Amino acid sequence: MAFTKLRFVNQFSQWLCVRRSYIHSLTENLAALHKAMEVLKTKEDDVKRRVDREEFIGRRQRISQVQVEIKRLCFCGFCSKSFGKSYGYGKMVSLMLKEVESLSSHGEFDVVTEVAMVVQVEEMPIQSVVVGQETMLERVWNSLMKDGFKIMGLYGMGGVGKTTLLTQINNKFSEMDCGFDIVMWVVVSKTLEIYRIQEDIAKRLGLSGEEWDKKTENKRAVDIHNVLRRKKFVLLLDDIWEKVNLESVRVPYPSRENGSIVAFTTRSRDVCGRMGVDDLMKVSCLEPEEAWDLFQTKVGENTLKSHPDIPELAKQVAEKCRGLPLALNVIGETMACKSTVQEWRHAIDEGWKKAEVKMHDVVREMALWISSDLGKHKDQCIVRAGVGLHAVPEVKNWRAVRRLSLMKTELQNILGCPTCPELTTLLLQENHKLVNISGEFFRFMPNLVVLDLSWSSSLIGLPNQISELLKKLIHLNLESMKRLESIAGVSKLLSLRTLRLQKSKKAVDVNSAKELQLLEHLEVLTIDIFSKLIEVEEESFKILTVPSMCNIRRIGIWKCGMKEIKVEMRTSSCFSSLSKVVIGQCNGLKDLTWLLFAPNLTYLYVRFAEQLEDIISEEKAASFTDENANIIIPFQKLECLSLSDLPKLKSIYWTPLSFPRLSELAVQEHCPKLKKLPLNSKSGTADVELVIKYGENKWLEGVEWEDKATELRFLATCKLW
Repeated sequence: MAFTKLRFVNQFSQWLCVRRSYIHSLTENLAALHKAMEVLKTKEDDVKRRVDREEFIGRRQRISQVQVEIKRLCFCGFCSKSFGKSYGYGKMVSLMLKEVESLSSHGEFDVVTEVAMVVQVEEMPIQSVVVGQETMLERVWNSLMKDGFKIMGLYGMGGVGKTTLLTQINNKFSEMDCGFDIVMWVVVSKTLEIYRIQEDIAKRLGLSGEEWDKKTENKRAVDIHNVLRRKKFVLLLDDIWEKVNLESVRVPYPSRENGSIVAFTTRSRDVCGRMGVDDLMKVSCLEPEEAWDLFQTKVGENTLKSHPDIPELAKQVAEKCRGLPLALNVIGETMACKSTVQEWRHAIDEGWKKAEVKMHDVVREMALWISSDLGKHKDQCIVRAGVGLHAVPEVKNWRAVRRLSLMKTELQNILGCPTCPELTTLLLQENHKLVNISGEFFRFMPNLVVLDLSWSSSLIGLPNQISELLKKLIHLNLESMKRLESIAGVSKLLSLRTLRLQKSKKAVDVNSAKELQLLEHLEVLTIDIFSKLIEVEEESFKILTVPSMCNIRRIGIWKCGMKEIKVEMRTSSCFSSLSKVVIGQCNGLKDLTWLLFAPNLTYLYVRFAEQLEDIISEEKAASFTDENANIIIPFQKLECLSLSDLPKLKSIYWTPLSFPRLSELAVQEHCPKLKKLPLNSKSGTADVELVIKYGENKWLEGVEWEDKATELRFLATCKLW
């Protein structure tokens, strides 16, 4: 009992001391409160400068409330003589002092991300005048500004000027006040790396720094989202090769609410689809006049005037660039110092004979170093291309070699029997003096997957042992082997998926076609079909001879006397992968109705077919239907149709077609009976300009248009070839 009373007295004494301190220390606490508040005010200003406004706003509001309360408590330094009032007043001062010290402590950071003054747009360097892109720039800009928010995709082939166009868009934002808080530029490139995109965006937002580097990808994404969700932004992504998931980066999708814009460049129209674009625009090559203007600016007036013949020669060089801005720029700059006629003629005669470039020795060695995993596995990649070899090189460790290139050498015979259990790739192309390869050379290459012998123009035959030894071979390139007489045994290469035989006409005959039928896994076949493939007594050719014909991408048929091409498997997708067809000097053909079964055809080139009357025959097409018994509508993905020297051609198709992707219809010359084109005023799309090229004014004058609206629409796009 005594112990309990004693404990009570002790606790009461402690309580009383605490309460007494409220009164005893009141004056001292008031002074400390004044000082602490001054420190807190200083840190308030500092924190406001150093952290994002949105993150600080809650604590700042509380600080403001505390300031009001302190002014009330400290008014005139009031202290009551009443014990009760002084106790209550002192308690409030003490508690307020603790809160001020707590708020102040929140301003103590070892490292605080400094939010730099972010420039709205970072202007990028670019040539002052971009010849030929003024109209496209205006179209893109007007489209971006039209709705105020969207995802836009700019697509086109490499070198066509997509990056230049996007750069101009970026700089245009710096010239005009469009109400955006920030414009961000990110180069994505072929290897998609989310963290790198986040890094570039963070730099523009002023978030990068030592603390940023320590954060996880997820935390970075949250920080980016917290800033961008309150901003009206423009994000420009250059050179994307696959879908960039904006959600992974945590970039808010453009909406009517945020009014933001995402625009990107890509080579692939499919990528635009996967990105869910609101606006799709194709960046095309320059028109001839624009290309010539650009080329002149690069070559320079002094060079063009250095000899009377140079301007005409320069036009020929410019034409070879096919309107590609990158080629016009690079070649124009190269030719700027060429002031003699001989130099220009040499460029025309020799400059485009070979699709290759001279690589600097240092660059070549660096490329080999990179390919060998920065030199760690240099024994795995052996390159002896174009170094004048007369014999197979001596290699210390054949067992380690995985890739071997002996292309463009002086080799006449390939002998020996190297043991290469790891070899997967063997490149032997362009060995023009090569006349013999020993079968034993392949004996210990069980894992060889790629074999390229193309352009080995002196080689007559392949070793018989290949079909027995190379069971894992997937890719075999025998193109442009002009003396190759046979591909006997190729049917035993059961793993083969790609077989290239184009321009190796001696090796392709009826027996070859029978061999091809046995290649069940073949996906890619390049082959020229000549008249010797068809037996003399046959007047028609059954083109469906290869089981995997649905995987064929290109077909070239030359110098055939056949009257008809028949398709046995009549389904709308039996040529589902076929994208390019070239037919020439087939004087027996009367129609190409079999093209109904090529739904993904993008390029069709027909010339020198004296008996051809219809591209698609109405009579034959009536008997062909798709799986749902509907008439098959052709050419839905056709981009280019070129016709020449077809004296009896009367019709492409008997009724107008939509041609949603057609950009070029060329009737070059000698097609006098083709009066009606399958077009009406609704053919084509607004995104793709359909240009009609013609070789003779007389032909254009005789065209019978569907109606006046069709004539008005397409006559303006007609251009003399």
